[in-house]
Amino acid sequence: MEYFNAIGEGLLSALVSIRDKLRRGKKLEKWEQEYYRKNKERVDLKTRYSAEELAEQERLKKLLGE
Repeated sequence: MEYFNAIGEGLLSALVSIRDKLRRGKKLEKWEQEYYRKNKERVDLKTRYSAEELAEQERLKKLLGE
């Protein structure tokens, strides 16, 4: 945590702060809302699935008829 606090203000700290607020369901400040709207692809983390997870998803879809 000390390393993060030592970073100061910048892109990384803004991203982490916005992600944390979104995760906790807190309201974003105006500048954060604007930044999030313009940089949603940077802020949102992409879910990556392993090969086993993808295979299981496909198996379940077949069982459910999707």
